Amino acid sequence: MHRCRARILLLALGAATAQCGGTIQSLGGLVNGGDTGPSYAFGISADGLVVVGWSQATAGPEGFRWTPVAGMVGLGDLPGGGVASYANGVSADGQTVVGRTESASGTEAFRWTVTGGMAGLGGLSDAPYYSEAWGTSANGWSVAGISTTAASPEMFRWTPVNGLVGLGGRTPDVFRPMRISNNGNTIAATRFFTPSTAVRAFVWTFESGAFDMPVPEEVTDSEVGGLSVDGRYVLGGLYTLSGASACYWRIDETVDLVQLGTLSGDVVAVAQAIRADGHLIVGYSGDRAFIWDPVRGMRTLWSALVNDYGVSLNGWQTLDIASAMTPDGRFIIGHGRRSNGRTEAYRIELSLGGGTGDMNCDGAVNVLDINPFAQALLNPSAYYQLFPSCDIFNADANHDGSVDVLDINPFVVVLESQ
Repeated sequence: MHRCRARILLLALGAATAQCGGTIQSLGGLVNGGDTGPSYAFGISADGLVVVGWSQATAGPEGFRWTPVAGMVGLGDLPGGGVASYANGVSADGQTVVGRTESASGTEAFRWTVTGGMAGLGGLSDAPYYSEAWGTSANGWSVAGISTTAASPEMFRWTPVNGLVGLGGRTPDVFRPMRISNNGNTIAATRFFTPSTAVRAFVWTFESGAFDMPVPEEVTDSEVGGLSVDGRYVLGGLYTLSGASACYWRIDETVDLVQLGTLSGDVVAVAQAIRADGHLIVGYSGDRAFIWDPVRGMRTLWSALVNDYGVSLNGWQTLDIASAMTPDGRFIIGHGRRSNGRTEAYRIELSLGGGTGDMNCDGAVNVLDINPFAQALLNPSAYYQLFPSCDIFNADANHDGSVDVLDINPFVVVLESQ
């Protein structure tokens, strides 16, 4: 029997079941001749009900917006130029999508809304130009992207009031990808490290401008893969002469770097998305999607789904990349290879339990959570052996980001309040 279905004896008050579960759903593809084309997912709304990306359609690559009700719907493109569009990001409410398309002015950043459709954002130089939008704020009113200029590629921030504004300073020579925080005031991206050919991860804030993320001396390059919704965590990778390690930077009064490593046998890994509390990260290592937490470290997403959540992966050959995650960690998107060999976007939904104090993940906080709480404090690895799909940080009852003895009294308060 699967571990997550094992019944665990707790106290003398009866038995509780370690609840877990999850699902994986292929998002399909846009119509391509008499079949459907490959698809790739890059952005997800905060509630997990809207996914955006692109798929190979009959006429060419086309951005899409997927919902459980409507399925995958193509966004079209702007008139003029070639037939192509790519959706890179979506607002928290799922109502605004950003990306790039071909237009009469060249390759142009776009902003698409449910009510207004697709509109070009222009560029920082005269047409023909190249511009691309990579992320949008929670309300869709700030857009981050890149545009060519007369000198070099430059990062921009678009708002309805000011339009497309180049950020100048140390943002020239920036290149994709870039991510923007929910409030639109923090942007993370990668830039060429002039005058060498190295590249560096950096952050731009509305208050402080641009600054590079610190790296160890042996690191030759660093890149951005993602950004937390509050702008505190920057996800990415560190490159040395022997390979690349996934990593994240935490921005507080100082900037702290944490290296996550790679999956066994791989030489390159990049972190792409992080849960809002910083305790769950997804990305890719080599050609495999990974999931990471502070206790168990980096594992393949495939093995976590099968062994911890009991998810059937029948119909899939591989899960290649995990590209985004909702702030609560419930939904993960990316792409993988189906049994027929076609690459398709996926959406994973995980069961998270009942939140703070629910240590056995049965959806309730009661006396049956006391022993699992003690196990989480005393032996985190053993806790995950018993409750592999639960979140050990449900024990963080004082919400300081750690699970320790300081959580005991707050846990008792939570227990008594039920």
